[in-house]
Amino acid sequence: MEEQIEKGFFEFIDAADAEKVHSQTIGWMFSENCKAFSYTNKYLILNELIGKNAEVQVTPETKVYVEINDIDIMIEGEDWIIVIENKIKSSQHSNQLFKYEFLTKYDDKEALPCFLKWKSINFNDSPDKAFENLNLEEKKHFQDTKRLNKKNKKVFYCYLTLTKEKPESSIWDNKTYSDLYKILDKFIKPDESAKDTLIVNEYLKSIKNLTNALDYMVNDEDVRKWVFEHGDYTKQKVYEDEHFKNYSPKIKYIASTGLVRFMQKYYYTKFCEIFGDLNSIINWNGINLRCKVGSSASNGSGLAQIYFPDSTFKFGTHEFVFGYQISGNTIKFNCAAIDYQKSNYNQLPPGIEDKFKDTLDNLKNNPSCFSKLQRKVNDSAKEKGKAYISLTKNYNKKAKKLIEMTPRELFQFIDNELPILHNYAIKIKKSYD
Repeated sequence: MEEQIEKGFFEFIDAADAEKVHSQTIGWMFSENCKAFSYTNKYLILNELIGKNAEVQVTPETKVYVEINDIDIMIEGEDWIIVIENKIKSSQHSNQLFKYEFLTKYDDKEALPCFLKWKSINFNDSPDKAFENLNLEEKKHFQDTKRLNKKNKKVFYCYLTLTKEKPESSIWDNKTYSDLYKILDKFIKPDESAKDTLIVNEYLKSIKNLTNALDYMVNDEDVRKWVFEHGDYTKQKVYEDEHFKNYSPKIKYIASTGLVRFMQKYYYTKFCEIFGDLNSIINWNGINLRCKVGSSASNGSGLAQIYFPDSTFKFGTHEFVFGYQISGNTIKFNCAAIDYQKSNYNQLPPGIEDKFKDTLDNLKNNPSCFSKLQRKVNDSAKEKGKAYISLTKNYNKKAKKLIEMTPRELFQFIDNELPILHNYAIKIKKSYD
């Protein structure tokens, strides 16, 4: 008989996946209003959470802020500050970690590099020189912003995520919700305030459900198939789907908490981790790779993009890179402008379509045959499309679909294909060098 999922208070108020509710609950636990933990235990929890052996002291005067200047949680003691960026389903964006560093730096000299990184302004050894080149509005923004660290307190940065994710800034420590569960569970005591302890225990139940759901996606084939086949499933559909009552408890939980798209991305995260760290250049069997997990611009479905860094080439003023993309039951061999979002279809190097067609003809004689050439255009007018071209292979009609495989099985499935495509990428790259 399948294990039942014990829904708690946070599931019933439809908040299991709500980042703001998690931030508010975590903030409350460290405030003077929460009596579920002694001040000593709050201090021990925070020291484990920030992972720096900081020995921060928590007292009734400790201040807790939630959603202050876009910072999810900020805890402030006599001579220290802890900044927690909280992620359930979303990922890093807009250089936001550098923004929070800028807001919590006391000294202008330390704050300036953070400001420049937040604004995506390149600088080498001299942030001051980069500042001189800013326009008046940007300079005024830097000078007029009221930062939060008013007494030169030591700052610790914690990047709290549902799954392990490398922070874009090296001074942040990544902790997962699984880590948070273990830490809180270790220090919760039944002899503390019964009311507040009940709330914390309900919260722990919610975290446990969230972290267990990650295992369902990796280990349960029925869950994987449903998640990939119902990528557009929203919380609203729970009430509209006449088949919902027949789903397994695992699928019901994922559907009702709005985790469908996130679970797709998590699957690809586990797949990419088999190669090594995400977003880092990895040498895999003599080939340099860089793995990235993201979402499709067209429909939001999860995907894994494996780049071949050695295939990067420049044509005119634009740079391009080849790669291998997996999404659902589809695999693509592709080439895109590195600055994809700002790119234009007409920036593609001349003749690249013919080179891709030649590659397609060669692959048809190979077991890893691709079915068609796809030129991605985001608008009926080609000049408005992005600089992207790909070959597509679809497994919807195959006996063993990609979405039925575990991350490890998918890795083994494509193991022999990557070197073949890497060779074609290098061949096309050299034709433009």
